[in-house]
Amino acid sequence: MTHTHYDSKGNKILVEINASPVLDKKGNVVQIIELCRDITERKKIDEALNEIN
Repeated sequence: MTHTHYDSKGNKILVEINASPVLDKKGNVVQIIELCRDITERKKIDEALNEIN
């Protein structure tokens, strides 16, 4: 999923979030491992390329 965050100066930061559950032996979720990646620059490049095409 992509989520919008803001830095301390109010600048928009686009973040890609991937999450995976950690299950116990009974299949219950006991933890979630989450990876967040700043994709702001990638999105800007994608938009610029789309404008060219």
